Amino acid sequence: MQTVRYTGKLKIGDLVRRKINRRMDVELAKSTGEYGIVVERNMDGNPLHPCVKVLYMKTGKVYSIGESRVEVVSVAK
Repeated sequence: MQTVRYTGKLKIGDLVRRKINRRMDVELAKSTGEYGIVVERNMDGNPLHPCVKVLYMKTGKVYSIGESRVEVVSVAK
């Protein structure tokens, strides 16, 4: 399996917030939490695009999400 280098802008440890653009986003934010910490990043999907795995504090679970679906609240140092 060939790996593709991550081309996104988020860093592990960034505090992110789910962007609310659709009704579905509101429901997801209610169930998983609106804020989380980036714990992993990779290229995924078809077409290939930057994705991150986010640990949401409300649930204590990690979820995969497209980088374009979150915004940075605080940058990791």
